[in-house]
Formats: sequence, C-alpha cells, structure tokens
Amino acid sequence: MPRTLIILPAIDNVTRKLMQEGKRPDPAWLLFFSRTFNCCSAGFVGVYLTASALQSRFSAQRIGSVVGTSVSAIFLLELRW
Repeated sequence: MPRTLIILPAIDNVTRKLMQEGKRPDPAWLLFFSRTFNCCSAGFVGVYLTASALQSRFSAQRIGSVVGTSVSAIFLLELRW
C-alpha cells in the first residue's frame, strides 16, 4: 500500500480527535503539507541539477522544460484533489 494512503487516514483521525477536543487541527495538516513541500522541492532541485548537467549534451531544453513543468503541475493538482 502506498505511503500516502496510510498517512491521509492518520491525519484525518488526528484532525477529528483535535476537533472533538475543541482544538484547531492546523498542526496535523501543517506537518503533512510541509513534508509534501519538502519532497516536491527536492524533486525540483534534482530535475534542475540534472537538466543543468545535461544541457550541453542535448538541445531539447524547451521540450524538457515544457514536459517537466507539465508533469509537476499535474502532480501538484492531483495532490490538491
């Protein structure tokens, strides 16, 4: 089972518990989104460094940038829904 499918119900349970106790559920979601942001940032840096290293070998920089941006945008939109 993918890790995301395990983490989301756990966050939901923590959110429900905090709301029942009359507390705000912000810390649970903040932790989840900060980890997601860190993973995405590391991926973006990895793609940037790889593209920079391979730039002299290939002239398909425009195609790569469009594909990379599209994949990133689709991934982030999927995370949102």
